[in-house]
Amino acid sequence: TVTALYVIGRFFGAIIAVMVGDLLGRKETIFIGASILAVGAIMHITALSRASNDRGPHHCRTGNDINTSSAPHWQSETSEASWRGNLVDLKTLLDFPIRNGLHVGFSFVGGPVSWRFPLAFQFTFIFLLLGTVP
Repeated sequence: TVTALYVIGRFFGAIIAVMVGDLLGRKETIFIGASILAVGAIMHITALSRASNDRGPHHCRTGNDINTSSAPHWQSETSEASWRGNLVDLKTLLDFPIRNGLHVGFSFVGGPVSWRFPLAFQFTFIFLLLGTVP
């Protein structure tokens, strides 16, 4: 069930990215994806019931898929030729170790902060994305 919900969220994110991307363009699509991602993160961080804890990750996956399918294309279209590959590698090199390091580090902390802080930390990347898209 969890894997099926993950695939469904990614599917809807891809469909939304295609439809919105064609109508509004890449920058607006990135903004919409980041907004959906932020709503999902807030739902997941502040979850007090199972229903909001189940819906939050669905929104996060949808927003993340919209950004994943829009941001790299926009980045490659607007960056200088000498920076293109480096920027994509930089995102990969920073995102994975920071995210997994936070999860491992906070697994040793007790209480709700052990899972709420790593989820809240994704706002750093949301704000970074929104701050770099003019």
